[in-house]
Amino acid sequence: MDNYYSINEDILLQCPPILRDNISYMGSSDKIGLFPINIKIQPLDNKMYQEDQKLNYKDYFKVDIPYAGKTLTWEMIFNNEDYEFAPDFAFDDQKFLNDPDIDVIEKYLPSLANWDVKRCQSLANVIKELITLFKSHQIYSLKDEKFTKVYAEYENLSTIEIKEDDLEVLIEYPAGSVRFLFNISLKNYDSLPACFRSENLEDIKKKLNPGDVQALLSVIFLKPDCSKVQTTLHLSPAMEQVVGSTSTLHIPVYGKKTDLAEYITTIRKILDEKLEQISNQFKLKNEYISAVLSLHRYSVLEYDSRCFNFIIILLQVDEMYALVHITIGNEFPKEKPKVTLRSVCKMMMNKPFAMELDDYPYSPRWEPKEMVTRLMTRLPEAIPEFINRHNTR
Repeated sequence: MDNYYSINEDILLQCPPILRDNISYMGSSDKIGLFPINIKIQPLDNKMYQEDQKLNYKDYFKVDIPYAGKTLTWEMIFNNEDYEFAPDFAFDDQKFLNDPDIDVIEKYLPSLANWDVKRCQSLANVIKELITLFKSHQIYSLKDEKFTKVYAEYENLSTIEIKEDDLEVLIEYPAGSVRFLFNISLKNYDSLPACFRSENLEDIKKKLNPGDVQALLSVIFLKPDCSKVQTTLHLSPAMEQVVGSTSTLHIPVYGKKTDLAEYITTIRKILDEKLEQISNQFKLKNEYISAVLSLHRYSVLEYDSRCFNFIIILLQVDEMYALVHITIGNEFPKEKPKVTLRSVCKMMMNKPFAMELDDYPYSPRWEPKEMVTRLMTRLPEAIPEFINRHNTR
């Protein structure tokens, strides 16, 4: 889910100057549709004017639109004599908008009916309205007797919280398979600590994905009788950073007796419970680090004040000093924090002597304050052992 696309300068130079703002906006604006992939626009040679060498600019474009996990390929043609006229479209689905009357266009495609080439967002608005209308066309097509069972599954979605904007539907001909793509809205996302929120994941967003934390569920009815179903959960890189990969979430198989609405509810519950677990874990990490700060406030050299994943303190036992690195992993409190002792002066291979301390008292059932207290009772013994061991080398 980390694809991103923008209109490059070579493509813009092939476009008439009056269209460039609209074409450029299409590549730089927010994604259209659920999948975090922008629309691609490719200038083509107009078959009607191939012999006309006087045409310096392209007026014929191929538009690739991510939709329901597939790509819709539409053609867009402008009037090369007057680009202020609204564009015409040719669709890969021949039944969609086949000779529509003016009332349909004015009602469902107002941006096309009131086309204004001077507004940079005009073309993007037209595409958005076309996709909305295309989705309605796909849903209406499910009423065909061939798709009775699939349509019943769709109708049953009204029993759960699925907004119209959170789903996409696509019938694939001639096989007759039906694709659904759902945006899984999560109630526990708002309860996440600030360091996990998408607005605070700038490094992730810049490197991997310009979009937000997102979970998309793809459900494909490979046969109209619902006898064969394929499902995939897509997590954005930012979402994976929060909950981990889908392989760790134990996603159930879509069985023969599975109900679509129930399956979506199950997936949402799994993700919400994971987010709740992360929130609770964050609170325990915070309490653990706070307990260390309370006991050794003036010995702290560094600690993670945002996500509470680590703390480094300098401890003295008699005349011996050691750095104590405490790292709290993602399985805390089930797994005990990793404690590493490092020498202050002595080096080996240009690195400080280090020893991992694992034999300290710990129980995941203890409160964080007790966990820290028990660790601190072990350190006065462990540090001299560590220093003396390396002094003999």
